Amino acid sequence: MKHWEIPTGLNSQSICYSAGVGEDISFDLDLIKKHGLTVHGFDPTDASAAYVEQLRKRKTALLAHYVFHKYGLWSADKTVKFHVSLASSASTTICRDLATRSKTAVLPCRRLCSVMRDLGHKKLDLLKLDVEGAEFAILKSLLDDKLFIRVILVEFHGTKGRHYRAQLGEKYAFMREAALSDLKAGGYVILKLVASKGRRPCYASLMRS
Repeated sequence: MKHWEIPTGLNSQSICYSAGVGEDISFDLDLIKKHGLTVHGFDPTDASAAYVEQLRKRKTALLAHYVFHKYGLWSADKTVKFHVSLASSASTTICRDLATRSKTAVLPCRRLCSVMRDLGHKKLDLLKLDVEGAEFAILKSLLDDKLFIRVILVEFHGTKGRHYRAQLGEKYAFMREAALSDLKAGGYVILKLVASKGRRPCYASLMRS
């Protein structure tokens, strides 16, 4: 959790969403272990679903508090074209700029307000986004829908790998600053910001004021 600032107040009744499972839910399991809460994880890929299923065979005590949903978060309830890495089918992005050596796949996604309505959640205590470029659309949608989310942890991505170009890096830096400005205007304060350099991501921890 070194990139994040998580304020006190989480407990067994806290509602936490974690979008972008990939093949690593160590952060989610740490939250469960420390606070006894339930984490809802979201990822549309078969690889992530298989990864979670394998974990259930080895860590049943913690996984009892982990609910996996096989769809991604986005700005609408629809199927979306993803770029899936040829190196790992659990690594996907909606943004072509962020893809290196990939194939495409059409996968299901949901708008956050729709997910919360269907799961019966009127507010969230924590939302973590590691969604490879989809963070910009998701953040805009939750502000537009005036959702109450106490803490937002977001990994802002930029171009990476051998396809990195400074111009695209500047584009994503501008998008990141615009998103942070919108969040502050929407009532959030930045608790911690681990700024990116070049092709590295930026980690932002925000709390509703």
